Amino acid sequence: MIKGKVMDQELDTEHIRELEEIMESEFADFVRNYISSAQTQLAEASTALNEGDSDALVRALHSLKGSSRSVAAERFAAYCGTLENKARHGKLAEVRSALTSLAGHYENVCRALNQYIADRQGS
Repeated sequence: MIKGKVMDQELDTEHIRELEEIMESEFADFVRNYISSAQTQLAEASTALNEGDSDALVRALHSLKGSSRSVAAERFAAYCGTLENKARHGKLAEVRSALTSLAGHYENVCRALNQYIADRQGS
């Protein structure tokens, strides 16, 4: 199943199940808040990059990395960490070329999270 593959690629399923167990009824809202805040953090990263503000770029990518780990999006978080490291070392051109890919990866994470919630609500 394609949806399952995307979910398995984007989410640490063991981690997200544990998170859901701990958060119970608050889990879906937590995920929705992540999706919203991560979109804001991506926009902040893009703005910082366009303005050449490497400190703000590092902060946005660092926040995105941490919040992504909190929803079990480990692969995406690692990618954010790689870009954070590049930004920290002034490699803004490399970050710029990867930002579109990062946004696409974020969309995959959102699809996986939304699918996870939908599957759970359907059970």
